[in-house]
Amino acid sequence: MVLEEIFNAVWFILPAWIGNMLACTFGGGRPIDGGRTFVDGNPFLGKGKTVRGLAVGILSAIIVASIQSVMEYTFNPVIFGFLMGSGAMLGDMVKSFFKRRLNIQSGRPLPLLDQLDFVIGALVMYYLFGPHVLSNFRALPGVTIAIVVILTPAAHLSLNVLGYKLGLKNVWW
Repeated sequence: MVLEEIFNAVWFILPAWIGNMLACTFGGGRPIDGGRTFVDGNPFLGKGKTVRGLAVGILSAIIVASIQSVMEYTFNPVIFGFLMGSGAMLGDMVKSFFKRRLNIQSGRPLPLLDQLDFVIGALVMYYLFGPHVLSNFRALPGVTIAIVVILTPAAHLSLNVLGYKLGLKNVWW
């Protein structure tokens, strides 16, 4: 029963997890904010939030949801993947906006928020728009949300350390 709950939680959030991971891995290029600064003089979002990263994050979430749809899956994979991917990217951008307001440089850590921002964004998009665009929308059990919130920081940190050890990332966080 517990393993089934964990599997269901991971299965649900997987498009957001993969979308966020691949956006970080294959992003780069032109910043979304165009290098503009906010009224406080700091970057609006920063150099780490790029057009390519946004596109990779959303498209990879759609691809993951489409692959998942081959197995028993009740949502339209394109719509679900879009919600999860765009929510993950939006959550990450909102966090970056606030990090810049706190004068935390792009790429510097903000523990827990760095690990949960994209999950919060994906869940917000799911609950805001899912009931209107997904024919089989269902509210998640509280245990599913709790599992996602508990597992995400551990998975995020583990994958970041692995990426650092493999030379794919410049920092371990």
